[in-house]
Amino acid sequence: MSDEAASDTAHEDEAEAEVDAPVVFLCKECNVVVGDTFAWVAAMESLGAITLRCASSSVLIGDVFATSKRRAARGSTYVTVKCQCGATLGRVYRTTTPELDPIRGMITFDISAINSYQLGGGSTMAKESEEMMEALLDLPTASSLQSDVLKLKNMILVLNDRIGDLEDSKAQSGGKRKKRAA
Repeated sequence: MSDEAASDTAHEDEAEAEVDAPVVFLCKECNVVVGDTFAWVAAMESLGAITLRCASSSVLIGDVFATSKRRAARGSTYVTVKCQCGATLGRVYRTTTPELDPIRGMITFDISAINSYQLGGGSTMAKESEEMMEALLDLPTASSLQSDVLKLKNMILVLNDRIGDLEDSKAQSGGKRKKRAA
């Protein structure tokens, strides 16, 4: 293999590792870990937030209900999510509009309140943090992925039935020819 081809392969491997490497989310105030992409649920660009199924033990969930006045979540009820240092990190929506149903009851972090670190990256990404958060907003939600998988499953079942019907009709027509020849 030439040096150029080896170099291209190495760059492809690095790019693939970048995409697949988990991301850790940190409180912007004290840099304590608050969550990671293993608990990823959704990115809500309209809220400027990401949602995780669970968070680290340094995240505290309030018990005082408030009603959102944010345009995208107007009328939804939530409790505040704070870091152990006292910084407000986001919300847990308890009642939501239909558009926000996929994140109800889960921990939603405001992008402006957290930093991120991609494992294998070597350093905190202070300058690139905003770019990474923007890229995270483009990731599909768990519910949209589940919907896509269900559509594929149904398509495979339909195609399987059609193949079975074709095989049955071929077997029946093949059986009739043999009877005629006999």
